Amino acid sequence: MKRYAFLLIALSFPVMGCSSSGTGLNFYSYQSEEGMGNQFASEVSKEMKIMHDPVLDQYITALGQKMITKGLDDPHFAYTFNVVDSSEVNAFAIPGGHLYVNLALLKEAENEAEVVGVVGHEIGHVIHRHGTKKMTDSQLLQAGAYVAAKASGDESGQYVGMGVMLFGQAGLLKYGRNAELEADKSGVDILYRTGYDAHALASFFRKLLKIEQERGVKGGGLSELLATHPPTADRIQQAEAYLATMPVQNNPVKNSPEFEKIRKYIAPMKPTPPTTQPQKKQ
Repeated sequence: MKRYAFLLIALSFPVMGCSSSGTGLNFYSYQSEEGMGNQFASEVSKEMKIMHDPVLDQYITALGQKMITKGLDDPHFAYTFNVVDSSEVNAFAIPGGHLYVNLALLKEAENEAEVVGVVGHEIGHVIHRHGTKKMTDSQLLQAGAYVAAKASGDESGQYVGMGVMLFGQAGLLKYGRNAELEADKSGVDILYRTGYDAHALASFFRKLLKIEQERGVKGGGLSELLATHPPTADRIQQAEAYLATMPVQNNPVKNSPEFEKIRKYIAPMKPTPPTTQPQKKQ
Protein backbone atom coordinates (compact mmCIF):
# COMPACT_ATOMS: atom_id res chain seq x y z
CA MET A 1 0.00 0.00 0.00
CA LYS A 2 1.29 3.42 -0.90
CA ARG A 3 1.12 5.01 2.52
CA TYR A 4 3.34 7.86 1.40
CA ALA A 5 0.48 9.10 -0.78
CA PHE A 6 -1.67 9.37 2.35
CA LEU A 7 0.92 11.58 3.99
CA LEU A 8 0.92 13.91 1.03
CA ILE A 9 -2.84 14.25 1.34
CA ALA A 10 -2.45 14.98 5.04
CA LEU A 11 -0.13 17.87 4.32
CA SER A 12 -2.79 19.50 2.16
CA PHE A 13 -5.23 19.90 5.04
CA PRO A 14 -5.30 23.23 6.87
CA VAL A 15 -4.39 23.36 10.53
CA MET A 16 -7.62 23.92 12.44
CA GLY A 17 -6.23 24.94 15.81
CA CYS A 18 -4.30 23.11 18.48
CA SER A 19 -6.09 20.25 20.24
CA SER A 20 -5.36 19.26 23.81
CA SER A 21 -7.09 15.87 23.64
CA GLY A 22 -5.08 13.11 25.30
CA THR A 23 -1.33 13.58 25.59
CA GLY A 24 1.01 15.19 23.11
CA LEU A 25 0.77 18.19 20.85
CA ASN A 26 -1.86 17.99 18.10
CA PHE A 27 -2.41 20.67 15.45
CA TYR A 28 -5.56 19.01 14.13
CA SER A 29 -9.14 19.54 15.32
CA TYR A 30 -11.60 16.65 15.38
CA GLN A 31 -13.30 18.18 12.35
CA SER A 32 -10.12 18.37 10.28
CA GLU A 33 -9.10 14.88 11.37
CA GLU A 34 -12.47 13.52 10.25
CA GLY A 35 -12.12 15.16 6.84
CA MET A 36 -8.58 13.90 6.48
CA GLY A 37 -9.67 10.41 7.51
CA ASN A 38 -12.32 10.39 4.81
CA GLN A 39 -9.64 11.24 2.25
CA PHE A 40 -7.41 8.49 3.58
CA ALA A 41 -10.30 6.00 3.45
CA SER A 42 -10.89 6.90 -0.19
CA GLU A 43 -7.23 6.16 -0.97
CA VAL A 44 -7.29 2.89 1.00
CA SER A 45 -10.26 1.69 -1.05
CA LYS A 46 -8.22 2.31 -4.22
CA GLU A 47 -4.97 0.72 -3.07
CA MET A 48 -6.08 -2.19 -0.90
CA LYS A 49 -8.42 -5.06 -1.67
CA ILE A 50 -11.46 -4.24 0.45
CA MET A 51 -13.63 -7.34 0.28
CA HIS A 52 -17.12 -5.77 0.18
CA ASP A 53 -18.54 -9.15 1.13
CA PRO A 54 -22.09 -8.66 2.52
CA VAL A 55 -21.70 -11.40 5.13
CA LEU A 56 -18.34 -10.15 6.39
CA ASP A 57 -19.44 -6.50 6.21
CA GLN A 58 -22.51 -7.19 8.31
CA TYR A 59 -20.52 -9.13 10.89
CA ILE A 60 -17.57 -6.77 11.32
CA THR A 61 -19.77 -3.66 11.31
CA ALA A 62 -22.15 -5.08 13.92
CA LEU A 63 -19.23 -6.16 16.11
CA GLY A 64 -17.45 -2.84 15.67
CA GLN A 65 -20.49 -0.74 16.48
CA LYS A 66 -21.08 -2.85 19.59
CA MET A 67 -17.54 -2.06 20.68
CA ILE A 68 -18.04 1.66 20.05
CA THR A 69 -21.43 1.82 21.78
CA LYS A 70 -20.42 -0.11 24.89
CA GLY A 71 -16.70 0.54 24.98
CA LEU A 72 -16.42 4.31 24.47
CA ASP A 73 -17.95 7.22 26.36
CA ASP A 74 -17.58 9.71 23.51
CA PRO A 75 -16.64 8.29 20.08
CA HIS A 76 -16.07 11.73 18.45
CA PHE A 77 -16.00 10.08 15.01
CA ALA A 78 -18.43 8.03 12.91
CA TYR A 79 -16.46 4.77 12.92
CA THR A 80 -16.42 2.46 9.89
CA PHE A 81 -15.25 -1.15 9.72
CA ASN A 82 -14.00 -3.11 6.71
CA VAL A 83 -12.43 -6.48 5.99
CA VAL A 84 -9.31 -6.51 3.78
CA ASP A 85 -8.31 -9.48 1.65
CA SER A 86 -4.77 -9.96 2.96
CA SER A 87 -2.70 -12.85 4.28
CA GLU A 88 -1.01 -10.61 6.88
CA VAL A 89 -2.26 -11.17 10.41
CA ASN A 90 -3.07 -7.54 11.05
CA ALA A 91 -5.60 -4.80 11.59
CA PHE A 92 -5.09 -1.05 11.32
CA ALA A 93 -6.87 2.24 11.84
CA ILE A 94 -6.51 5.56 10.07
CA PRO A 95 -7.35 8.97 11.54
CA GLY A 96 -11.04 9.77 11.79
CA GLY A 97 -12.18 6.32 12.90
CA HIS A 98 -11.78 4.08 9.84
CA LEU A 99 -10.91 0.51 10.92
CA TYR A 100 -9.61 -2.30 8.71
CA VAL A 101 -9.36 -5.97 9.70
CA ASN A 102 -7.38 -8.36 7.51
CA LEU A 103 -9.01 -11.64 6.57
CA ALA A 104 -5.98 -13.52 7.90
CA LEU A 105 -6.58 -12.10 11.37
CA LEU A 106 -10.15 -13.42 11.40
CA LYS A 107 -8.83 -16.82 10.38
CA GLU A 108 -6.05 -16.77 12.99
CA ALA A 109 -8.18 -15.63 15.94
CA GLU A 110 -9.27 -18.48 18.19
CA ASN A 111 -12.40 -16.69 19.40
CA GLU A 112 -14.31 -13.44 19.06
CA ALA A 113 -12.77 -11.94 22.18
CA GLU A 114 -9.36 -12.00 20.48
CA VAL A 115 -10.80 -10.11 17.51
CA VAL A 116 -12.34 -7.55 19.86
CA GLY A 117 -9.01 -7.14 21.66
CA VAL A 118 -7.02 -6.48 18.49
CA VAL A 119 -9.64 -4.19 16.95
CA GLY A 120 -9.95 -2.47 20.34
CA HIS A 121 -6.22 -1.80 20.21
CA GLU A 122 -6.67 -0.11 16.83
CA ILE A 123 -9.60 1.91 18.15
CA GLY A 124 -7.19 3.00 20.87
CA HIS A 125 -4.98 4.62 18.25
CA VAL A 126 -8.00 6.63 17.13
CA ILE A 127 -9.09 7.49 20.68
CA HIS A 128 -5.64 8.86 21.52
CA ARG A 129 -5.33 10.45 18.07
CA HIS A 130 -1.91 8.97 17.50
CA GLY A 131 -2.06 9.52 13.74
CA THR A 132 -2.60 13.28 13.81
CA LYS A 133 -0.18 13.69 16.70
CA LYS A 134 2.44 11.95 14.62
CA MET A 135 1.67 14.26 11.71
CA THR A 136 2.07 17.20 14.07
CA ASP A 137 5.49 15.92 15.12
CA SER A 138 6.44 15.45 11.47
CA GLN A 139 5.38 18.99 10.62
CA LEU A 140 7.44 20.37 13.49
CA LEU A 141 10.41 18.29 12.33
CA GLN A 142 9.94 19.52 8.79
CA ALA A 143 9.78 23.12 9.94
CA GLY A 144 12.92 22.67 12.05
CA ALA A 145 14.80 21.12 9.13
CA TYR A 146 13.76 23.94 6.86
CA VAL A 147 14.91 26.62 9.31
CA ALA A 148 18.24 24.87 9.81
CA ALA A 149 18.75 24.52 6.08
CA LYS A 150 17.93 28.17 5.45
CA ALA A 151 20.37 29.22 8.17
CA SER A 152 23.10 27.22 6.44
CA GLY A 153 22.25 28.69 3.02
CA ASP A 154 20.71 25.49 1.65
CA GLU A 155 17.71 26.69 -0.37
CA SER A 156 16.55 23.11 -0.90
CA GLY A 157 16.12 22.66 2.82
CA GLN A 158 12.34 22.57 2.55
CA TYR A 159 12.64 19.15 0.97
CA VAL A 160 14.76 17.75 3.78
CA GLY A 161 11.85 17.76 6.19
CA MET A 162 9.58 16.28 3.57
CA GLY A 163 12.04 13.49 2.97
CA VAL A 164 12.17 12.67 6.67
CA MET A 165 8.38 12.69 6.85
CA LEU A 166 7.87 10.45 3.87
CA PHE A 167 10.89 8.15 3.85
CA GLY A 168 12.01 8.06 7.47
CA GLN A 169 11.89 4.94 9.57
CA ALA A 170 8.51 5.93 11.04
CA GLY A 171 5.59 6.25 8.66
CA LEU A 172 2.08 7.39 9.50
CA LEU A 173 0.98 4.02 10.87
CA LYS A 174 4.22 3.09 12.63
CA TYR A 175 3.84 4.30 16.18
CA GLY A 176 6.38 4.40 18.98
CA ARG A 177 6.48 2.23 22.05
CA ASN A 178 4.38 4.51 24.25
CA ALA A 179 1.62 4.85 21.66
CA GLU A 180 1.42 1.09 21.14
CA LEU A 181 1.24 0.38 24.85
CA GLU A 182 -1.37 3.12 25.27
CA ALA A 183 -3.46 1.52 22.52
CA ASP A 184 -3.06 -1.88 24.17
CA LYS A 185 -4.62 -0.49 27.36
CA SER A 186 -7.54 0.76 25.30
CA GLY A 187 -7.94 -2.73 23.86
CA VAL A 188 -8.15 -4.18 27.37
CA ASP A 189 -10.59 -1.45 28.41
CA ILE A 190 -12.90 -2.15 25.47
CA LEU A 191 -12.80 -5.89 26.12
CA TYR A 192 -13.70 -5.29 29.76
CA ARG A 193 -16.47 -2.78 29.08
CA THR A 194 -18.11 -4.88 26.37
CA GLY A 195 -18.16 -7.96 28.61
CA TYR A 196 -15.56 -9.97 26.70
CA ASP A 197 -12.75 -11.84 28.39
CA ALA A 198 -10.23 -9.05 28.96
CA HIS A 199 -7.37 -11.59 28.90
CA ALA A 200 -8.02 -12.12 25.19
CA LEU A 201 -5.62 -9.44 23.97
CA ALA A 202 -2.74 -10.95 25.93
CA SER A 203 -3.71 -14.44 24.74
CA PHE A 204 -3.59 -13.27 21.14
CA PHE A 205 -0.20 -11.66 21.76
CA ARG A 206 1.03 -15.00 23.10
CA LYS A 207 -0.07 -16.60 19.86
CA LEU A 208 1.83 -13.93 17.91
CA LEU A 209 4.90 -14.44 20.09
CA LYS A 210 4.84 -18.17 19.37
CA ILE A 211 4.57 -17.50 15.63
CA GLU A 212 7.42 -14.97 15.85
CA GLN A 213 9.64 -17.45 17.66
CA GLU A 214 8.86 -20.36 15.36
CA ARG A 215 8.64 -18.68 11.95
CA GLY A 216 9.67 -15.07 12.35
CA VAL A 217 7.50 -12.05 11.60
CA LYS A 218 7.49 -12.29 7.80
CA GLY A 219 7.57 -16.09 7.71
CA GLY A 220 4.57 -16.23 10.02
CA GLY A 221 2.57 -13.77 7.95
CA LEU A 222 2.64 -11.17 10.72
CA SER A 223 2.61 -7.45 10.13
CA GLU A 224 5.42 -5.57 11.85
CA LEU A 225 2.87 -2.94 12.87
CA LEU A 226 1.04 -5.53 14.95
CA ALA A 227 3.85 -7.74 16.16
CA THR A 228 7.03 -5.87 16.92
CA HIS A 229 6.45 -2.32 18.17
CA PRO A 230 7.16 -2.83 21.06
CA PRO A 231 8.22 -6.50 21.38
CA THR A 232 5.26 -8.80 21.93
CA ALA A 233 6.54 -10.13 25.28
CA ASP A 234 6.43 -6.60 26.73
CA ARG A 235 2.90 -6.13 25.50
CA ILE A 236 1.74 -9.36 27.13
CA GLN A 237 3.26 -8.30 30.46
CA GLN A 238 1.68 -4.86 30.38
CA ALA A 239 -1.76 -6.06 29.29
CA GLU A 240 -1.89 -8.57 32.14
CA ALA A 241 -0.53 -6.06 34.68
CA TYR A 242 -3.11 -3.49 33.62
CA LEU A 243 -5.94 -6.02 33.82
CA ALA A 244 -4.84 -6.96 37.34
CA THR A 245 -5.82 -3.45 38.49
CA MET A 246 -9.47 -4.04 37.49
CA PRO A 247 -12.22 -5.90 39.33
CA VAL A 248 -12.44 -9.59 38.42
CA GLN A 249 -14.85 -10.25 35.56
CA ASN A 250 -17.87 -12.46 36.13
CA ASN A 251 -18.56 -14.92 33.30
CA PRO A 252 -16.82 -12.93 30.54
CA VAL A 253 -17.71 -13.77 26.94
CA LYS A 254 -15.11 -15.47 24.78
CA ASN A 255 -17.07 -16.44 21.74
CA SER A 256 -20.38 -16.03 19.94
CA PRO A 257 -22.51 -18.05 17.49
CA GLU A 258 -21.96 -15.26 14.95
CA PHE A 259 -18.19 -15.68 15.09
CA GLU A 260 -18.46 -19.45 14.69
CA LYS A 261 -20.58 -18.91 11.58
CA ILE A 262 -17.99 -16.49 10.23
CA ARG A 263 -15.17 -18.96 10.91
CA LYS A 264 -17.00 -21.59 8.84
CA TYR A 265 -17.81 -19.03 6.16
CA ILE A 266 -14.20 -17.93 5.68
CA ALA A 267 -12.64 -21.40 6.12
CA PRO A 268 -12.38 -22.06 2.36
CA MET A 269 -11.12 -18.54 1.60
CA LYS A 270 -7.42 -18.08 0.83
CA PRO A 271 -6.24 -14.55 1.73
CA THR A 272 -4.21 -12.74 -0.90
CA PRO A 273 -0.48 -12.34 -0.11
CA PRO A 274 0.67 -8.71 0.18
CA THR A 275 2.16 -7.22 -2.96
CA THR A 276 5.84 -6.36 -2.95
CA GLN A 277 6.31 -2.62 -2.58
CA PRO A 278 8.62 -0.90 -5.09
CA GLN A 279 11.99 0.14 -3.75
CA LYS A 280 12.25 3.84 -3.06
CA LYS A 281 14.88 5.78 -4.93
CA GLN A 282 17.92 6.81 -2.96
